[in-house]
Amino acid sequence: MSVNQELAKQYKSSPVPLLLKISPDENFITIENIVCLAKELGFSGVIAANTSAERLHNNTVESFEQGGLSGEPLEIKSNNLIKFISKVTNYDFPIIGVGGIGSTDAAIKKLDSGATLLQIYTSLVYEGPFFPSKLIHSLKHRKRKWV
Repeated sequence: MSVNQELAKQYKSSPVPLLLKISPDENFITIENIVCLAKELGFSGVIAANTSAERLHNNTVESFEQGGLSGEPLEIKSNNLIKFISKVTNYDFPIIGVGGIGSTDAAIKKLDSGATLLQIYTSLVYEGPFFPSKLIHSLKHRKRKWV
């Protein structure tokens, strides 16, 4: 029994969902180890991916910038990570897809990669506070039902 389950039993409540946010900068061997350990320890799922510390400019890494890179530049890296985690977990572990969701097509790519939920943040800055409702509305009108 996990610590989370023990605490829930002790306090007569439901276990608190625990999600592990994974860096897109790790290699796939490390990612596989992290995800397997997260499942073993009773995590509820993973968030793929956190911001990236890497900065590519003309195929060279720029190291002078501070903070994590997020948004559209992270989309492909995040989608590849989601696909990998989906396969490693036999499509049986919740994945919150994040990184580059600035349009309906980008959201669909995340879902098709294996994400079970989506997280947005950079798009709120560039698309405004109504972006989530526009996104849900456009996803509802697609042939495939995600929402």
